[in-house]
Amino acid sequence: MSRKSYGILLSGRAADPEKGHIAIPPIFDSAFSYEKNIQSWEKVGAVPFTMRCLENRCVRREAEDESNDNPDLKLEQDLENTCKELEGQGYMGDAFRIKLKRVSENILEQRLPESATTEERVKAIVKGGVSLSSVFYTIGPSCLSTDEMFQAMEYKDLLSKHKKDVAAHKVLVSNKQTHSKAKELLTKEKPTVKDYQQLL
Repeated sequence: MSRKSYGILLSGRAADPEKGHIAIPPIFDSAFSYEKNIQSWEKVGAVPFTMRCLENRCVRREAEDESNDNPDLKLEQDLENTCKELEGQGYMGDAFRIKLKRVSENILEQRLPESATTEERVKAIVKGGVSLSSVFYTIGPSCLSTDEMFQAMEYKDLLSKHKKDVAAHKVLVSNKQTHSKAKELLTKEKPTVKDYQQLL
């Protein structure tokens, strides 16, 4: 698989018997047809606008402020009161205790500006993690190109390889130093216990 392969999978390809290529239908047209779009929009609650996706149990809940008008915080407080009531009656109320995640105050400070270069955006993607939530926090609502995502994946692999090479180099240097000390120890006529301890 290469970058060219993704283009062929999305846009399709005509058959070429001489090269042994079979015809590949345009997957993009099939996946993003009018009917599929309407079906997907209805599932997430975009058309009609029901916001059904927010009812999914996998949606991440965060409390944005500590005001009394926040329904999420009120629900959290009700749960806390119920847990205490259960504990007062001798039950394990702590098993039901849940705390909402708080929105980090420095999210906007960590987010890259729109004027950020491609290199800065690629490094930010890798540093924050290649996931939808982390990309939103680091890049923001601005658009990402496919090239930037591919570069981020390649940069992540290269960074991982570099860390492994650095670790292997440290082991190599350490082994070389040990060998040098051992050779130096062999040249001594009467090595002492201290000499052996330094070798170890």
